[in-house]
Amino acid sequence: MKTICLKKRVVPTRSEPFFLKDLEDSVKSCIPGEWVELKGTNKESTLGFVNPFHEDGLVAWSLPCSMIESEESYIKQVLVKALERRQLLGFDLRESRLFYGQADGLPGLVIDSYLNQCVVQISTMGVARFHKYIKNILENDYQLKVVFLANPKQNKKEQIPEFNHDSLEDIHVRDNSLEFLIPVDYAQKAGYYYDHSLNRKKMADRISLSQLCLKKGVDLFSYCGSWGVHALGSGCSHMTFVDQSPIVKSIKKTLDLNKFSQDRAEFIHKDVFSFLEGMIEKQEKFQLVIADPPAFSKSVHQLKKALSGYQKLIQKMLKVCSSHSFMVLGSCTHGVSLYELDKIVSLQLEKSKRKATLIELGHQRADHPSPSLDSRESYIKFLMYYLD
Repeated sequence: MKTICLKKRVVPTRSEPFFLKDLEDSVKSCIPGEWVELKGTNKESTLGFVNPFHEDGLVAWSLPCSMIESEESYIKQVLVKALERRQLLGFDLRESRLFYGQADGLPGLVIDSYLNQCVVQISTMGVARFHKYIKNILENDYQLKVVFLANPKQNKKEQIPEFNHDSLEDIHVRDNSLEFLIPVDYAQKAGYYYDHSLNRKKMADRISLSQLCLKKGVDLFSYCGSWGVHALGSGCSHMTFVDQSPIVKSIKKTLDLNKFSQDRAEFIHKDVFSFLEGMIEKQEKFQLVIADPPAFSKSVHQLKKALSGYQKLIQKMLKVCSSHSFMVLGSCTHGVSLYELDKIVSLQLEKSKRKATLIELGHQRADHPSPSLDSRESYIKFLMYYLD
């Protein structure tokens, strides 16, 4: 195994990617995805893999160990440990995220398991070289049907070859005892977002326990309707699902799966902000307003832009909330904290001269592990308010 020396200012044990500017030695002789020893000037070292041809100059990832017998032994060790941890925490291996990249010890590997298939995403060449080995472990040791999900943009950056052997099927998911069917043509990323699962349950439990009459609810940025369907299952009479993508086919199948009447749902194929402006103009009100938007920025350096987006959204959400209503806000934007989101809500409440009580808050589910709130892997936020 080759040794690559790092520059003096670089700490070799950090769980961050390394760029060309961080390396003392040249990596031109390394093959894409080659595993190496990354060594600091303080004689500390860590295992990693490099890609000298990455488009963004991101050439190396460090792994949380220093000595291994072989690449295969390390992969099996961290994969088995990740699955065992989830089982110990009570997760069903067919209803959870089984592996979460750097947080589980292997940057570039994400595995989501559903009732009918196990979807594997690989975004680093250091992992892609061992895709057959990973597939064999999942299929032979855990009896999971493995499907590799292509990511053309990332594959191009890392020069990862295509290795899909089976086609992705329509995704059949169970989440908090509810079932979802997502047509593969409409699937985003890996198909379903387990990260907010615990928060959807918190919301559903609050609705079930309350004595509010929730006749009308709206699920903004609804995608497959997971938030809105949870609301229907906990007592909300009618939900409007709003999304820019075509959602009707997916959510109608999900309603049938859960034996919910089709007349309890309405589908709006429209930009969420335009929809809200229309509702404000018509003075339409809802007793339950849910928004779990896509990330408002791709980088922590765009924090100002993200906060501006949430301010605009929350301002409009409050205007369509009736008296005695619930407002639910989910966020997956890195760098935006629970405190910052709550501060925006408080300022908008003050401007609109309304009063609210914060009744729930949450983090991502434990199958998306993060060592602390400050870590790169910690990104999910959830806030639920009762408005007088």
